[in-house]
Amino acid sequence: ALDHERLARAACTYAHALLAHFSRNHDPSAVLGEVNVFRYQSCSPMLVRAAADAALGDALLACVAALTASVSITLSVDPAHTERAPWLSALSAISVVTESPAAAAARLSRGIKRVRALGTVEPALLQAADQSGVHVACEAVLSCGRIELLHYFVEQSVSIAYHRYGNLQGRKLLSFV
Repeated sequence: ALDHERLARAACTYAHALLAHFSRNHDPSAVLGEVNVFRYQSCSPMLVRAAADAALGDALLACVAALTASVSITLSVDPAHTERAPWLSALSAISVVTESPAAAAARLSRGIKRVRALGTVEPALLQAADQSGVHVACEAVLSCGRIELLHYFVEQSVSIAYHRYGNLQGRKLLSFV
């Protein structure tokens, strides 16, 4: 059975993390004469792979996190889930495919940037990810948005030195600060 309360709470924390952290530029160092901005870009397209032993609640949480982060995802589910949850194919906001581990692994050669693996990580998927240079996030799905959403974004660090011989007026020329 799905834990609707966990799903609702997680959706709220994901939205809060997006608004409070991931949608903003940050300069935690605040070094005088420099701008060191951290910013986040959605990691698209992404594959969420639910193995035969994956919890369906975790698959839904991963989908909610991806949608919150505006990530284009494909939810790849093992055929074992189709009997237990025929409603998976009715999810309209994401692409849901029922496929074998080998077919899911073959998707990595089609431009997938990251994999969120749920349940036991399938060896074929790990091997294909290794060959393609794709990161596989296989940790447990968390309800804490500040941590879980890290899997759905790419962090960028932009550093600009705007001082020149002690003159700090160059900051006025920077448009994104």
